[in-house]
Amino acid sequence: MEKTQLNSTISSYIDTLYNNQNNTDTPHLRNMFSKEEYNELLGDIVTVLNNNPNPDINTCRAYLLEKSGIMELIREFIYERRLTPGLVVSFGTELNKDTIICGNKQEVIYKDGQYIEDPIPMTEDTIFDLASTSKLFTAISILKLCEAGLIDMYEPVRKYEPRFQNLGDITIYDLLTFSVPVSSVGRIDTAKTNVEAQLRVFSLTKEENHDPTFPYTDMGCIALKYVIESVSHMPLREFIQEEILDKCHMNSTFLNVPQDLISKVANENYSSVVDAYGNIITRYDNVPGTVHDTKTNALGHSLGIAPGHAGFFSTAKDLQSLAASLVNYDVLSKDKTLMLGQNVVGGLVKDSNGKYVFNCHHGLLTYVKQADPFFLSTVQPFLSGKSFACPGFAGTSLCVDPLNKVSTFIGANRLHNRIHSVSGFQTDKIIKHDNGFREYLSPLTGERKIYSKTYSKDSAEITKLAMKLALQYRLLEQVIGQTKEKKLTYHI
Repeated sequence: MEKTQLNSTISSYIDTLYNNQNNTDTPHLRNMFSKEEYNELLGDIVTVLNNNPNPDINTCRAYLLEKSGIMELIREFIYERRLTPGLVVSFGTELNKDTIICGNKQEVIYKDGQYIEDPIPMTEDTIFDLASTSKLFTAISILKLCEAGLIDMYEPVRKYEPRFQNLGDITIYDLLTFSVPVSSVGRIDTAKTNVEAQLRVFSLTKEENHDPTFPYTDMGCIALKYVIESVSHMPLREFIQEEILDKCHMNSTFLNVPQDLISKVANENYSSVVDAYGNIITRYDNVPGTVHDTKTNALGHSLGIAPGHAGFFSTAKDLQSLAASLVNYDVLSKDKTLMLGQNVVGGLVKDSNGKYVFNCHHGLLTYVKQADPFFLSTVQPFLSGKSFACPGFAGTSLCVDPLNKVSTFIGANRLHNRIHSVSGFQTDKIIKHDNGFREYLSPLTGERKIYSKTYSKDSAEITKLAMKLALQYRLLEQVIGQTKEKKLTYHI
């Protein structure tokens, strides 16, 4: 391509990216990224094309990947900061997808009262506990029922599921958008049976003392599970299987992982918390195939009951298949897909001190762009105004940009053999090393254990580089021309 034509193509592409980032109804989320910054983001494209008069798409991708620094960042993330034993990062466009695999899906086993090193390498087909990434299935399910005319999301929840009488006039939309906080009478995860846990779900009522700065909650999503089941006359697990997994060709996504595939599941066992007295409290029952989320267990996950907010297991390949179906508007119409990334609750609210601050911004059971950098988000400013992310506590995160048609999935076992929470009374016992590695030193036993608190913040940097590369690949497709899908896999 001649230089004049190349510059014209890049300029047009930047205009598209700029317009897409401003495709939001939220004024304070517009103009977060300038055209000059987009030009810098895409600058390596010019270099790679100047160095390759007859450019090959794979050669160009390999150059951009090397220049991005994503490989070095992932190695540092795993081997220096040790924030997770391993990662699978899959990202790209519909035609160009890269997968980077690093580290182990298991580090140790606990045997005869001690931890024994027993590393098992991470693989491309590793199955991960999706945790709250599962919420995306619930959001899609509600939207599909809306498309079918079976649900009006602006009607009260109790219209479709009368057992939620305590919710009054709270609507489906209120729960989808975290607009109205709800809570149960009694903790669901302390129920002795799944029947008791379910009864506590039906006790949901509006919570009056909720911090408006953090509207995110599992409870509304759990309630939506029963709405879906009541309207569809199907268990949520079956509805998701028929309407999402089968249609998106997600053949390795399960509520309950088949026994013959358990060996493929990333180990997240031996996760720990530190209490106020300095005790390291470790779980030993979270064996591969079981979920980490305690509410999910209480509601009957082992019995095949999908709770709505968590519970599914999947692979990087399947989550990319879901992303492809979303950006192509196959699983949902364009209008409904774009609703997933439209900021709804984000704005100025009063904090506990009476000061006006931005709260955490959300779409429909998703995270979107944030006005305040305090709220970590994998949705970068350079993405479109309809982008959204679905992170999971166990280490997964899916980020989808349906306007620019790019996506990134991170799969990890960040809970395995690590502390994920330390009481505020014990934070002075955290040892911070120069390379970013953190560990907790127990004053009671002298035990040291890896502390992975910064996992979410630091993994967002990986997603940032991955989405930048995906946007560069999209431009390469326009410059070089491409019709066939090309997938590249890197083991590092």
